[in-house]
Amino acid sequence: MNLHIDKESELTAYEQLREQIIFLISTGEIEIGKEMPSVRRLARQLSVSPNTVSKVYSGLVRGGWLVEHPGAHHKVVEWKRRKEPSLSAASLDELIDETINVALGNGYSLQQLTDHLRKRLLDQPPDHLLIVEPDPGMGEILREEIRQTIGYGPPTCTLKLLQQHPALGIGALLITPVYMLEKLGQSAIDGRRAIAVSYSPLDKCIRAISELSQPSMIGLVSVSGAGLKTVSGVAARAISNRHSSHLFLMDRPDPKEAGQFTLRRFRVGDYRPIDILKATEQSASTMTSTAESGIALITETAHVSDLRCMDLLLLDSIASQLIEHPHAVQYKLLSDTSLKMIEVAARTLAE
Repeated sequence: MNLHIDKESELTAYEQLREQIIFLISTGEIEIGKEMPSVRRLARQLSVSPNTVSKVYSGLVRGGWLVEHPGAHHKVVEWKRRKEPSLSAASLDELIDETINVALGNGYSLQQLTDHLRKRLLDQPPDHLLIVEPDPGMGEILREEIRQTIGYGPPTCTLKLLQQHPALGIGALLITPVYMLEKLGQSAIDGRRAIAVSYSPLDKCIRAISELSQPSMIGLVSVSGAGLKTVSGVAARAISNRHSSHLFLMDRPDPKEAGQFTLRRFRVGDYRPIDILKATEQSASTMTSTAESGIALITETAHVSDLRCMDLLLLDSIASQLIEHPHAVQYKLLSDTSLKMIEVAARTLAE
Protein backbone atom coordinates (compact mmCIF):
# COMPACT_ATOMS: atom_id res chain seq x y z
CA MET A 1 0.00 0.00 0.00
CA ASN A 2 1.72 3.16 -1.25
CA LEU A 3 1.33 5.52 1.72
CA HIS A 4 3.91 8.09 2.79
CA ILE A 5 4.04 10.91 5.35
CA ASP A 6 6.30 13.91 4.80
CA LYS A 7 7.23 15.41 8.17
CA GLU A 8 8.28 18.67 6.50
CA SER A 9 5.00 19.25 4.68
CA GLU A 10 2.70 22.11 5.66
CA LEU A 11 -0.11 19.54 5.78
CA THR A 12 -0.54 17.57 8.99
CA ALA A 13 0.09 13.82 9.06
CA TYR A 14 -3.65 13.35 9.55
CA GLU A 15 -4.50 15.34 6.40
CA GLN A 16 -1.84 13.60 4.30
CA LEU A 17 -2.87 10.10 5.38
CA ARG A 18 -6.59 10.73 5.00
CA GLU A 19 -6.32 12.20 1.49
CA GLN A 20 -3.90 9.52 0.30
CA ILE A 21 -6.18 6.69 1.47
CA ILE A 22 -9.20 8.32 -0.19
CA PHE A 23 -7.23 8.81 -3.40
CA LEU A 24 -5.97 5.21 -3.46
CA ILE A 25 -9.54 3.93 -2.97
CA SER A 26 -10.74 6.22 -5.78
CA THR A 27 -8.06 5.02 -8.19
CA GLY A 28 -8.71 1.38 -7.32
CA GLU A 29 -5.21 0.78 -5.92
CA ILE A 30 -6.91 -0.07 -2.62
CA GLU A 31 -9.62 -2.47 -3.78
CA ILE A 32 -13.19 -2.65 -2.57
CA GLY A 33 -13.42 -5.13 0.32
CA LYS A 34 -9.68 -4.99 1.06
CA GLU A 35 -8.73 -5.11 4.74
CA MET A 36 -6.69 -2.12 5.88
CA PRO A 37 -3.54 -2.51 8.03
CA SER A 38 -4.15 -2.42 11.76
CA VAL A 39 -3.80 0.93 13.50
CA ARG A 40 -0.55 -0.02 15.21
CA ARG A 41 0.94 -1.63 12.10
CA LEU A 42 0.27 1.41 9.92
CA ALA A 43 1.47 3.76 12.65
CA ARG A 44 4.79 1.87 12.84
CA GLN A 45 5.09 1.79 9.05
CA LEU A 46 4.60 5.56 8.71
CA SER A 47 6.30 6.54 12.00
CA VAL A 48 3.25 8.42 13.23
CA SER A 49 1.17 8.24 16.38
CA PRO A 50 -1.39 5.39 16.58
CA ASN A 51 -3.89 8.07 17.65
CA THR A 52 -3.42 9.78 14.27
CA VAL A 53 -4.13 6.57 12.34
CA SER A 54 -7.09 5.76 14.60
CA LYS A 55 -8.51 9.24 14.04
CA VAL A 56 -8.12 8.87 10.25
CA TYR A 57 -9.81 5.45 10.24
CA SER A 58 -12.68 6.70 12.42
CA GLY A 59 -13.23 9.66 10.10
CA LEU A 60 -13.23 7.42 7.03
CA VAL A 61 -15.79 5.12 8.68
CA ARG A 62 -18.07 8.09 9.39
CA GLY A 63 -17.57 9.27 5.82
CA GLY A 64 -18.54 5.89 4.37
CA TRP A 65 -15.10 5.04 2.93
CA LEU A 66 -14.37 2.20 5.37
CA VAL A 67 -16.44 -0.21 7.44
CA GLU A 68 -15.35 -1.46 10.84
CA HIS A 69 -15.61 -5.17 11.62
CA PRO A 70 -15.37 -7.02 14.95
CA GLY A 71 -11.83 -7.09 16.23
CA ALA A 72 -11.23 -3.47 15.16
CA HIS A 73 -10.46 -4.47 11.56
CA HIS A 74 -11.30 -1.96 8.86
CA LYS A 75 -12.25 -2.75 5.27
CA VAL A 76 -12.99 -0.64 2.20
CA VAL A 77 -16.74 -0.38 1.55
CA GLU A 78 -18.37 -3.55 0.21
CA TRP A 79 -21.68 -4.17 -1.56
CA LYS A 80 -23.92 -6.98 -2.80
CA ARG A 81 -25.48 -7.39 -6.22
CA ARG A 82 -29.01 -8.41 -7.06
CA LYS A 83 -30.95 -9.24 -10.17
CA GLU A 84 -33.54 -6.71 -11.39
CA PRO A 85 -36.78 -7.38 -13.20
CA SER A 86 -37.11 -6.79 -16.92
CA LEU A 87 -39.49 -4.35 -18.57
CA SER A 88 -42.83 -5.40 -20.01
CA ALA A 89 -43.79 -4.24 -23.50
CA ALA A 90 -46.82 -1.92 -23.59
CA SER A 91 -47.96 1.40 -24.91
CA LEU A 92 -47.18 4.06 -22.33
CA ASP A 93 -50.61 5.71 -22.37
CA GLU A 94 -52.42 2.38 -22.38
CA LEU A 95 -50.25 1.10 -19.57
CA ILE A 96 -50.96 4.17 -17.42
CA ASP A 97 -54.72 4.07 -18.08
CA GLU A 98 -54.99 0.37 -17.44
CA THR A 99 -52.88 0.53 -14.30
CA ILE A 100 -54.98 3.36 -12.81
CA ASN A 101 -58.28 1.65 -13.60
CA VAL A 102 -57.20 -1.74 -12.28
CA ALA A 103 -55.67 -0.26 -9.12
CA LEU A 104 -58.74 1.84 -8.27
CA GLY A 105 -61.05 -1.08 -9.12
CA ASN A 106 -59.21 -3.25 -6.62
CA GLY A 107 -59.45 -0.72 -3.83
CA TYR A 108 -55.94 0.77 -4.00
CA SER A 109 -55.50 4.51 -3.50
CA LEU A 110 -53.71 6.76 -5.97
CA GLN A 111 -51.00 7.32 -3.33
CA GLN A 112 -50.39 3.58 -3.07
CA LEU A 113 -50.26 3.37 -6.85
CA THR A 114 -47.77 6.25 -6.97
CA ASP A 115 -45.48 4.69 -4.38
CA HIS A 116 -45.42 1.27 -6.05
CA LEU A 117 -45.09 2.71 -9.54
CA ARG A 118 -42.10 4.83 -8.50
CA LYS A 119 -40.43 1.77 -7.01
CA ARG A 120 -40.98 -0.29 -10.15
CA LEU A 121 -39.72 2.51 -12.39
CA LEU A 122 -36.55 2.75 -10.34
CA ASP A 123 -36.01 -0.96 -10.99
CA GLN A 124 -36.13 -0.66 -14.78
CA PRO A 125 -33.18 -0.62 -17.22
CA PRO A 126 -31.72 2.86 -17.84
CA ASP A 127 -32.11 5.03 -20.93
CA HIS A 128 -29.79 7.96 -20.07
CA LEU A 129 -26.66 8.81 -18.07
CA LEU A 130 -26.63 10.68 -14.74
CA ILE A 131 -23.49 11.70 -12.84
CA VAL A 132 -23.71 11.32 -9.06
CA GLU A 133 -20.96 12.99 -7.01
CA PRO A 134 -20.86 14.23 -3.39
CA ASP A 135 -18.92 17.35 -4.35
CA PRO A 136 -20.37 19.82 -6.92
CA GLY A 137 -16.98 20.83 -8.30
CA MET A 138 -15.86 17.23 -8.80
CA GLY A 139 -19.15 16.56 -10.58
CA GLU A 140 -18.48 19.48 -12.90
CA ILE A 141 -15.06 18.08 -13.81
CA LEU A 142 -16.55 14.62 -14.42
CA ARG A 143 -19.14 16.14 -16.72
CA GLU A 144 -16.52 17.99 -18.78
CA GLU A 145 -14.24 14.96 -19.16
CA ILE A 146 -17.18 12.80 -20.21
CA ARG A 147 -18.28 15.50 -22.67
CA GLN A 148 -14.84 15.43 -24.26
CA THR A 149 -15.15 11.63 -24.64
CA ILE A 150 -18.73 11.07 -25.86
CA GLY A 151 -19.63 14.50 -27.27
CA TYR A 152 -22.09 15.65 -24.60
CA GLY A 153 -22.06 16.20 -20.88
CA PRO A 154 -24.63 14.19 -18.88
CA PRO A 155 -26.58 16.01 -16.15
CA THR A 156 -25.15 15.88 -12.64
CA CYS A 157 -26.83 15.26 -9.32
CA THR A 158 -25.50 15.29 -5.78
CA LEU A 159 -25.70 12.16 -3.68
CA LYS A 160 -27.81 13.79 -0.97
CA LEU A 161 -30.26 15.18 -3.49
CA LEU A 162 -30.67 11.78 -5.11
CA GLN A 163 -31.26 10.20 -1.71
CA GLN A 164 -33.88 12.81 -0.90
CA HIS A 165 -35.56 12.57 -4.33
CA PRO A 166 -35.09 9.00 -5.64
CA ALA A 167 -37.29 9.82 -8.65
CA LEU A 168 -34.31 11.69 -10.13
CA GLY A 169 -32.73 8.28 -10.74
CA ILE A 170 -35.64 6.91 -12.77
CA GLY A 171 -34.32 5.67 -16.11
CA ALA A 172 -30.77 6.72 -15.26
CA LEU A 173 -27.53 4.82 -15.62
CA LEU A 174 -25.62 6.32 -12.70
CA ILE A 175 -21.98 7.30 -13.10
CA THR A 176 -20.35 7.45 -9.69
CA PRO A 177 -17.00 6.85 -7.96
CA VAL A 178 -16.58 3.25 -6.81
CA TYR A 179 -16.53 4.20 -3.13
CA MET A 180 -20.08 5.61 -3.40
CA LEU A 181 -21.77 2.45 -4.67
CA GLU A 182 -22.92 1.29 -1.26
CA LYS A 183 -24.40 4.71 -0.50
CA LEU A 184 -26.51 4.58 -3.66
CA GLY A 185 -28.47 1.63 -2.29
CA GLN A 186 -29.08 -1.92 -3.46
CA SER A 187 -31.29 -0.96 -6.41
CA ALA A 188 -28.45 0.94 -8.07
CA ILE A 189 -25.64 -1.54 -7.51
CA ASP A 190 -26.45 -3.87 -10.39
CA GLY A 191 -24.14 -3.28 -13.36
CA ARG A 192 -27.06 -2.17 -15.54
CA ARG A 193 -27.86 0.70 -13.15
CA ALA A 194 -24.46 2.09 -12.17
CA ILE A 195 -21.00 2.54 -13.64
CA ALA A 196 -18.40 2.57 -10.88
CA VAL A 197 -15.60 4.84 -12.08
CA SER A 198 -12.07 5.17 -10.74
CA TYR A 199 -9.87 8.22 -10.67
CA SER A 200 -6.69 8.61 -12.65
CA PRO A 201 -3.34 8.40 -10.80
CA LEU A 202 -1.40 11.65 -10.52
CA ASP A 203 1.79 10.11 -11.92
CA LYS A 204 2.14 12.83 -14.55
CA CYS A 205 1.98 15.59 -11.95
CA ILE A 206 4.31 13.82 -9.52
CA ARG A 207 6.82 13.24 -12.33
CA ALA A 208 6.70 16.92 -13.34
CA ILE A 209 7.39 17.98 -9.75
CA SER A 210 10.27 15.52 -9.37
CA GLU A 211 11.89 16.85 -12.54
CA LEU A 212 12.20 20.39 -11.13
CA SER A 213 15.91 21.06 -10.76
CA GLN A 214 15.61 23.75 -8.09
CA PRO A 215 13.20 24.96 -5.38
CA SER A 216 10.07 26.13 -7.18
CA MET A 217 6.62 27.62 -6.78
CA ILE A 218 3.96 25.07 -7.70
CA GLY A 219 0.43 26.23 -8.42
CA LEU A 220 -2.66 23.98 -8.30
CA VAL A 221 -5.82 25.25 -10.01
CA SER A 222 -9.23 23.60 -9.98
CA VAL A 223 -12.95 24.36 -9.96
CA SER A 224 -13.25 21.92 -7.05
CA GLY A 225 -12.22 22.62 -3.49
CA ALA A 226 -12.36 18.89 -2.76
CA GLY A 227 -10.14 18.27 -5.78
CA LEU A 228 -7.54 20.77 -4.56
CA LYS A 229 -7.60 19.18 -1.12
CA THR A 230 -7.01 15.71 -2.56
CA VAL A 231 -4.30 16.67 -5.06
CA SER A 232 -2.36 18.67 -2.47
CA GLY A 233 -2.50 15.73 -0.07
CA VAL A 234 -1.32 13.21 -2.64
CA ALA A 235 1.45 15.51 -3.93
CA ALA A 236 2.65 16.52 -0.46
CA ARG A 237 5.56 14.10 -0.46
CA ALA A 238 6.81 15.24 -3.89
CA ILE A 239 6.48 18.92 -2.96
CA SER A 240 7.94 18.39 0.53
CA ASN A 241 9.75 21.39 2.04
CA ARG A 242 11.82 21.88 -1.11
CA HIS A 243 9.02 23.57 -3.02
CA SER A 244 6.10 25.79 -2.09
CA SER A 245 2.51 24.99 -3.11
CA HIS A 246 -0.12 27.60 -3.96
CA LEU A 247 -3.76 26.57 -4.35
CA PHE A 248 -6.30 28.47 -6.47
CA LEU A 249 -10.04 27.84 -6.64
CA MET A 250 -11.47 28.87 -10.01
CA ASP A 251 -14.99 30.03 -10.82
CA ARG A 252 -15.45 29.76 -14.55
CA PRO A 253 -17.97 32.07 -16.27
CA ASP A 254 -21.50 30.97 -17.13
CA PRO A 255 -21.40 29.78 -20.79
CA LYS A 256 -24.56 31.84 -21.42
CA GLU A 257 -22.95 35.04 -20.20
CA ALA A 258 -19.88 36.94 -21.28
CA GLY A 259 -17.18 37.17 -18.64
CA GLN A 260 -13.82 35.99 -17.42
CA PHE A 261 -13.08 33.35 -14.84
CA THR A 262 -12.17 34.44 -11.34
CA LEU A 263 -9.53 33.03 -9.01
CA ARG A 264 -9.43 32.85 -5.26
CA ARG A 265 -6.70 31.69 -2.93
CA PHE A 266 -7.61 28.41 -1.30
CA ARG A 267 -6.48 27.01 2.04
CA VAL A 268 -6.86 23.29 2.66
CA GLY A 269 -7.39 23.87 6.37
CA ASP A 270 -10.47 25.98 5.69
CA TYR A 271 -12.24 23.36 3.58
CA ARG A 272 -15.77 22.56 4.68
CA PRO A 273 -18.22 20.26 2.83
CA ILE A 274 -21.07 22.18 1.26
CA ASP A 275 -24.70 21.61 2.30
CA ILE A 276 -25.84 19.98 -0.93
CA LEU A 277 -29.47 19.88 0.19
CA LYS A 278 -29.74 23.60 -0.56
CA ALA A 279 -30.28 22.69 -4.22
CA THR A 280 -33.39 20.56 -3.65
CA GLU A 281 -35.56 22.61 -6.02
CA GLN A 282 -33.31 22.04 -9.02
CA SER A 283 -34.04 19.34 -11.58
CA ALA A 284 -31.47 16.78 -12.65
CA SER A 285 -31.38 18.23 -16.17
CA THR A 286 -30.11 21.58 -14.91
CA MET A 287 -28.04 20.45 -11.96
CA THR A 288 -24.57 21.45 -13.08
CA SER A 289 -22.65 23.47 -10.53
CA THR A 290 -20.79 26.56 -11.68
CA ALA A 291 -19.11 27.58 -8.44
CA GLU A 292 -18.00 26.32 -5.05
CA SER A 293 -19.31 29.21 -3.00
CA GLY A 294 -19.80 28.05 0.55
CA ILE A 295 -17.50 25.05 0.28
CA ALA A 296 -14.50 26.78 1.81
CA LEU A 297 -13.44 29.95 3.54
CA ILE A 298 -11.46 31.96 0.99
CA THR A 299 -9.01 34.47 2.35
CA GLU A 300 -8.28 36.59 -0.70
CA THR A 301 -8.95 37.14 -4.37
CA ALA A 302 -6.18 36.09 -6.75
CA HIS A 303 -5.25 37.31 -10.23
CA VAL A 304 -3.94 35.75 -13.41
CA SER A 305 -0.62 37.46 -12.71
CA ASP A 306 -0.29 35.23 -9.63
CA LEU A 307 -0.31 32.22 -11.93
CA ARG A 308 2.42 33.64 -14.15
CA CYS A 309 4.73 33.62 -11.14
CA MET A 310 4.41 29.87 -10.79
CA ASP A 311 7.29 27.70 -12.02
CA LEU A 312 4.87 24.80 -12.54
CA LEU A 313 1.09 24.86 -12.84
CA LEU A 314 -1.11 21.79 -12.29
CA LEU A 315 -4.56 22.22 -13.89
CA ASP A 316 -7.73 20.16 -13.88
CA SER A 317 -9.54 19.42 -17.16
CA ILE A 318 -11.63 22.60 -16.98
CA ALA A 319 -8.92 24.99 -15.83
CA SER A 320 -6.59 23.74 -18.58
CA GLN A 321 -8.99 25.09 -21.22
CA LEU A 322 -9.00 28.60 -19.79
CA ILE A 323 -5.46 29.09 -18.51
CA GLU A 324 -2.28 29.27 -20.59
CA HIS A 325 1.08 28.80 -18.95
CA PRO A 326 4.47 27.77 -20.39
CA HIS A 327 4.88 25.07 -17.74
CA ALA A 328 1.37 23.75 -17.29
CA VAL A 329 0.48 20.10 -16.67
CA GLN A 330 -3.10 18.92 -17.03
CA TYR A 331 -4.33 16.11 -14.83
CA LYS A 332 -7.44 14.07 -15.60
CA LEU A 333 -9.88 13.08 -12.91
CA LEU A 334 -11.25 9.95 -14.61
CA SER A 335 -9.08 7.00 -15.53
CA ASP A 336 -8.87 5.90 -19.17
CA THR A 337 -10.59 2.63 -18.28
CA SER A 338 -13.54 4.47 -16.76
CA LEU A 339 -13.91 6.79 -19.75
CA LYS A 340 -13.92 3.76 -22.06
CA MET A 341 -16.69 2.12 -19.99
CA ILE A 342 -18.77 5.30 -20.18
CA GLU A 343 -18.20 5.56 -23.94
CA VAL A 344 -19.42 1.98 -24.44
CA ALA A 345 -22.44 2.56 -22.19
CA ALA A 346 -23.41 5.77 -24.04
CA ARG A 347 -23.20 3.97 -27.37
CA THR A 348 -25.39 1.14 -26.03
CA LEU A 349 -28.04 3.54 -24.72
CA ALA A 350 -28.17 5.27 -28.11
CA GLU A 351 -28.88 2.02 -29.96
